[in-house]
Amino acid sequence: MTLGITRAITSASRPTASAPAFGPSTGTESTITDGGTNYLLTKFNSTGSGTFGLNVAATVEYLIVAGGGSAPASNPFSPNLAGGGGGGQVRSGSVALAPGNYAISVGVGGSGTVSGRGDSGGDSSFNGVTSQGGGGGGSGTDDPKVDGLSGGPGGGGGFVGDVGEATGIGGGGTFSGGDAFYDPFGFPADPAAGSGAGAGASGYSPGSGSDVADGGAGVTSGISGATVTYGGGGAGSGDESSGGASGSGGSGGGGSASAGVDGLGGGGGAGLPGSSAYDGGNGVILLRYPT
Repeated sequence: MTLGITRAITSASRPTASAPAFGPSTGTESTITDGGTNYLLTKFNSTGSGTFGLNVAATVEYLIVAGGGSAPASNPFSPNLAGGGGGGQVRSGSVALAPGNYAISVGVGGSGTVSGRGDSGGDSSFNGVTSQGGGGGGSGTDDPKVDGLSGGPGGGGGFVGDVGEATGIGGGGTFSGGDAFYDPFGFPADPAAGSGAGAGASGYSPGSGSDVADGGAGVTSGISGATVTYGGGGAGSGDESSGGASGSGGSGGGGSASAGVDGLGGGGGAGLPGSSAYDGGNGVILLRYPT
């Protein structure tokens, strides 16, 4: 596999014969060789709306990654534990397109929240195909909001235990977030929050014995010419007073007390009690066709 030189897309870089003047695209263009075939690759990293300009009829391969959900803050009074954010949904395929301008939209990662649930990530879309943003993690501060939000992949359930015990369930989606766990008769009780689901697997529901919730796995793609994993779920929070810890993130997702990775659509990873909120990673769209 050979990577070419990245260059900004301008109308001067397009065929100039009798081809119609579509474009330029708002992404970044590069040439790659993959499996002996040369491709023109366009990458859209900036969130929001954009345009893919195609001057020739082509079969275009696509990878559409939505924004990941965020993990909210955890109350400093243990045990109050936030659920991990769900990774952004990943959709891929190919489509035959005529020359023209095609709208794209890249979803932003969910913003971390100090109280309540985490925010869900934004959707990404191209040519009528939409990937749904990951669900926000369940609250570690607010009893009525401990359930994770549904999304492409769902967010993990949180736990609030300073007044009563509110145990959240994971949000639904193509893959569900993990449920929180609490055993009032255990010693120690070992409460733990659920992790966010990834684009390729459900989130983890912890059990007793200082168990931790690793984020759900993402989805691997080689469309860029390199093997990259997108849409990993964020880790769920564990209770350090019971010997627990926060889990690891799914590939591209946030591990203990860390944000999801921009351009990979990872879910935000929750920290231990008293941790801040952590954003989900922004999505991305990759398009390529043979040259």
